[in-house]
Amino acid sequence: MAAKKKNEDIEVAAVLARITGQVQGVGFRYYTMVKARSYELTGYVKNLSDGSVEAYAEGDKEKLEKLMRDLNRGPIGSKVEEVKETWRDAKNHHEEFNIDF
Repeated sequence: MAAKKKNEDIEVAAVLARITGQVQGVGFRYYTMVKARSYELTGYVKNLSDGSVEAYAEGDKEKLEKLMRDLNRGPIGSKVEEVKETWRDAKNHHEEFNIDF
């Protein structure tokens, strides 16, 4: 699914992740935003009404994989039970990575 950017040796992709466990009220969204921005990814993170967190990120596939490892760990105070990943083609709908409310 991932496509190579023209004139560059990086694979561009997107991933939608749903994170369950103790992930709300522990700084998970801020943690995700800081990590994603450090990898120069775009997208969003938001709390869902069922107590889980949703993150959508686009960019270099290797950096997305690093972000997924970070989400499996979570910030101090969180307890990640599961991260469900759905990989997609990047749509370039986001200019930066932000917290959605």
